[in-house]
Amino acid sequence: MRRRVAAAAFLLALAGTAAAQVRIAGAVTEADDSPVPGAYVLASAGTPPRVVGEAQTDSQGRYTLSGLPMGRVSLSVKAQGYYTVKAGDLEAETIARSCPQEGDCGPTDFVLSHAAAVEGRLTDAFGDPLQDVEVT
Repeated sequence: MRRRVAAAAFLLALAGTAAAQVRIAGAVTEADDSPVPGAYVLASAGTPPRVVGEAQTDSQGRYTLSGLPMGRVSLSVKAQGYYTVKAGDLEAETIARSCPQEGDCGPTDFVLSHAAAVEGRLTDAFGDPLQDVEVT
């Protein structure tokens, strides 16, 4: 009987550990504090990284990621028309948060900048295309 009680207690403790979850919330804005609605916020964890949560910002630029595992989590934000920053294998503005205990991990906000594109053709004085030229 003692072994059954001990086994049951162990399984309950294990289940409690597996169920421990973290919540991260924040906002995605532009530099002037205007919200960026519709941005995708992804949470990745592990090696190799795998997506463990995702959210889309609301009309006020707010997001909430719930049910994340405890430990190190990388957050990335992607939004159409805004720059993304490459960090590791993620093409996004990425930060790493450490959530050591269950519950709310605190606010994590992102500030995005509008993307810009330049189109054109580089030619020499005679109008012939230039090759192997890098524009920075």
